[in-house]
Amino acid sequence: MTDLFDTQLVEENSNVGLPLKRVVIENYRNIKYKEVIFDEAGIVLTGRNGLGKTNVIEAIYWALTGVLFNGAGQSHQIGVTPVGAEKGTKTKVKLEWAVKPFTMEKVFYEKWDGEDYKGGETAYYINGALEKRNKQAESVIRQFLGVEELNVRLDGTKLRDISLLPFLLNIDYIRTIDYKLLRGLITDIVGDIDPKGVINENPDMFSPLVEPLKKHGLELETLKSSLRSEKFGDKTKRGVVDTINGIEMAIEELNKEPEDDTTEAEAIEKAKVQVKELETELVELNVSLRQSEGEAVKDYDLKISQAENELNKLTEAIRVEYEKAVKEFSTEKVDEEIRGLEKSLYEKREALSVANEEVRKHERDIENLTQSITVKHDKIKTLTADRDALVQEWKKAKSPNNQTSEVLTCPHCNTKFDIINTKEHQNILYQRLEKINAHGQEIKVEIETLEDEIKNLNHEMKTIAVDYKKVIKSRDALNDTIATIKQQRDEKVAERDQTRQNAPVINYDTEEVLSVRQRLNGLKTEKSNVVLDFSIAKQKAKARIGEIERLLPEVKEVANGVIIKQSFKKRADELTTRLSEHKKRLNEIDDMLALIAELEKCMFEALDKKLVDAFGEDITFKLYKVNIDGSIDTRVCEMLVRDKWGNFVNIKNINKGIYPIRIVDFLSRVKNHYGIPSSFVFVDEIGNLDDEHKKMLSELGEQVIATAGSNDQKILERKFNG
Repeated sequence: MTDLFDTQLVEENSNVGLPLKRVVIENYRNIKYKEVIFDEAGIVLTGRNGLGKTNVIEAIYWALTGVLFNGAGQSHQIGVTPVGAEKGTKTKVKLEWAVKPFTMEKVFYEKWDGEDYKGGETAYYINGALEKRNKQAESVIRQFLGVEELNVRLDGTKLRDISLLPFLLNIDYIRTIDYKLLRGLITDIVGDIDPKGVINENPDMFSPLVEPLKKHGLELETLKSSLRSEKFGDKTKRGVVDTINGIEMAIEELNKEPEDDTTEAEAIEKAKVQVKELETELVELNVSLRQSEGEAVKDYDLKISQAENELNKLTEAIRVEYEKAVKEFSTEKVDEEIRGLEKSLYEKREALSVANEEVRKHERDIENLTQSITVKHDKIKTLTADRDALVQEWKKAKSPNNQTSEVLTCPHCNTKFDIINTKEHQNILYQRLEKINAHGQEIKVEIETLEDEIKNLNHEMKTIAVDYKKVIKSRDALNDTIATIKQQRDEKVAERDQTRQNAPVINYDTEEVLSVRQRLNGLKTEKSNVVLDFSIAKQKAKARIGEIERLLPEVKEVANGVIIKQSFKKRADELTTRLSEHKKRLNEIDDMLALIAELEKCMFEALDKKLVDAFGEDITFKLYKVNIDGSIDTRVCEMLVRDKWGNFVNIKNINKGIYPIRIVDFLSRVKNHYGIPSSFVFVDEIGNLDDEHKKMLSELGEQVIATAGSNDQKILERKFNG
């Protein structure tokens, strides 16, 4: 197939990203300190409202994107630092990935010079090292997550306004995207519906559009707009339709028969008046063309300047009164008291942490001593049992009843004797008893040693127990002190808040200011209208001059006594020729617009097929609508998803249960197209999903970081089970 336009398409790809392993958050809103370990499938943070579940996942999102879920940016303005925190308190969010070891930490703090706020400061640590330039750090993070190459590629296109990380991580971000951006992204993924390709496939039908498209920069919308403007006209010129209607009316007027003999004389007189009127109008039009835009709006500029000066004086007076009231009203004293209480509270909590560690140390020591004493008692029991066994063995050996009696005959003298009465036997028995006594003595010494050790351990335990009671008492006192300081702090905060309710408020919307502002806006609107009207008037004046210069010679002929009927016929013939030319052009325009409509129909049939290939059976997009006249309007982009009943509905109207699934499915396909592997997505409040929907969500391959409401009094971390 021959390409009539000789163009090529270029495909690009991107890098890789990874699921999260661990996050550590410090001093983020109401979170003093929080560490979360992530399961590869995801995690759900549960607990009652107000504990800070959303703040945990939003802290991660803020660290990566610099904005909150609602799109607000500028850390010093969106309040990431805890309310009432000491000046200079650092907000830290540290993220860690496992498969490809990588850590990033974002640190933010407010800079103060005494009581003067000097702005916020943000720093990034990549793999533990401070990055000197924040933009470079953000680029490294995007590079790691696999979106930097795509971010660079889109920077020079109409999609540059899409913030990629918020788009890929926040399932609600898509609601904020302008339809033009979403449409641009979709067409970038499925391939823009290129009219050139359709024309190349159907040259017999669409080849008449080739040259007009080339003349309009190969932009179909530009060509279509130009044709419609030529047909119907615009603010600066009449369209072909209006021109044809005007010519037809003029021809009809010229072809009318005079009603009586006086018509010709009246026509001559009428023509003389018309000549004078036309010449006067021509002079006035030429004078108006020489007038500059500045002259036309000079009076308005003066009035606008006067109104602005008046408004500035009024607002300055209001500001001076406000500053005077602010000086008389101040919460600095109570603020200072709150800061002092916060500092004391922090110091007492640090002391409490040390006291708790002391308590734990004493408890460990007591537990170790108790265990040692138990072991030694067990050893004494074992040794006592061994000693008792030796006693029985000694008694048994000593008792004659237990000795084996055997009568033997001496081979030398034939005298009979009992073996137990022999000296040798007595020696053996003696040695055996000595051995038993020696072993028993060893056991006795060992038992006495263990008893001494137990005595010492008991003494040591009593000493530790005394210290333990003191530490417990000290800890309890600290808890009481902390509770007292906290109550004092809360009372002071309530006092300050109550005072601030009566604080002076600057109000620039006084009746006088609003009146001047309304007058100023009215003058600016009038000036804009004059400028616009001036430009349109110049265009109309030029067109009217041309029309008068064409008409004046003909009217002069009539005024000079030329035969009226001949003049009218000549003029009617000229207009008929022009009418024929304009009608021919109108037919050409209508044929061209009809051909464009047919081309657009073929283009969008091809687009529908591409959408199914790219986004599956459950997601599609409405990228055009058909106007009443059959033309195609592409100023639309609606994301349609299949609900649980199988119907396609606008994503903005889908129920909460299916919404995260369809959005994550969409984001997964976008990542897949651009070569960005699955990573993680944030779902605030996942409690609406039943088990079936959770399973569907888990099968999409994204690590789910979510929250869910519960009756728990603290934030619990549960594995996300699809």
